[in-house]
Amino acid sequence: MSGNFYNEETLTASFIELKKLLNFLQELGTPRPVITGGWAVYAYEGGLKSRDIDIVMASEEDAIQQLHQNFFPKYNYKVKKDDLFSSHWEKIVTTYDGDKDIIVDVFYGNKKWKDEAYLGLEFEWGWTLKFQDELEIDGLKIIVPKRELLIITKMMAAVARTKEYDATGHYRLPSKISKDYKDVARLTIGKKLDLNFYKEYVQKSNTDKYLDDFLAKYKQPEYGAILEEFDATYKDIESLLKI
Repeated sequence: MSGNFYNEETLTASFIELKKLLNFLQELGTPRPVITGGWAVYAYEGGLKSRDIDIVMASEEDAIQQLHQNFFPKYNYKVKKDDLFSSHWEKIVTTYDGDKDIIVDVFYGNKKWKDEAYLGLEFEWGWTLKFQDELEIDGLKIIVPKRELLIITKMMAAVARTKEYDATGHYRLPSKISKDYKDVARLTIGKKLDLNFYKEYVQKSNTDKYLDDFLAKYKQPEYGAILEEFDATYKDIESLLKI
């Protein structure tokens, strides 16, 4: 995994931005968003912090009025991509290793995960608003998706990024894919999962169609080493995730 991409200074800056964003929304009395992605994994299990910030807003109107029109301009973010399903904002921070970008992706509770890789995956962001937990990072209370939903989104991301990397060879993707696999292992190994819930939503999201492909990477030396970090084997994680 690229140490430069996930250098500590950039990850600390990302957490500062996360706190700013949540405090901003709290002061406005906005319903608390769900924090998903890497920061949600960190809230559950620690490990590697996140560089990107992924949030689900209950109200699309709140996202537009309070984030797009106020927070992002105030804190020097520039829009990278904006459409009906999500928004993708970028802020440049200066670190000892040069300028780094922090990305904030905003998703809406009434929309689905955007299947840009045309994989047939269907994940409703509203599920994270319905099934959630409250956790804490260094005194900051956050709402996160139910563990099993977070596992599913991480598997979906890994599958989509792998397809994108095979097509484009983009230099940033291997680090992100490796982190997805490590996050899934961290959320899964040695945990008591709600397997009935997991099975239901892995099927609803069509992620079950890609379970074999996702799990197969853990047989490769690079990804098998991830399991070794958790004193686990391929059969351990297959028994938990294969339905």
